[in-house]
Amino acid sequence: MHTSEIDLEVLSRGWSDWLRFAEVVQLFREAGSAAPREDSILWVLRFCSEGVLEAGNYDIQGLNKWPERGRELESRMREWLVPDPRDPLGAVMNLMFDLTAIGRRLIPDELQF
Repeated sequence: MHTSEIDLEVLSRGWSDWLRFAEVVQLFREAGSAAPREDSILWVLRFCSEGVLEAGNYDIQGLNKWPERGRELESRMREWLVPDPRDPLGAVMNLMFDLTAIGRRLIPDELQF
């Protein structure tokens, strides 16, 4: 599994808490991505398929993990991310990811924050 510098930076944000989709987009934007939202979706799908992340949505009970993988996960994420005019940031703030044990092993000690 190849991980780049940006991969590790984004993954490390999930070390102590869930990683929000909005954070992923922001990091890709800061890295100069021409299409940060699309790049973020593809990045998440890659790391979910490799068993590094688990996707889900946050509600009062915590993170409701989604069982979908591959194209099914992509479809669910894209549907979830359609903005609600009453709460345009809700979808990107409530779509979250949890590091798996595989993901935790990827994070070097100096990035575990």
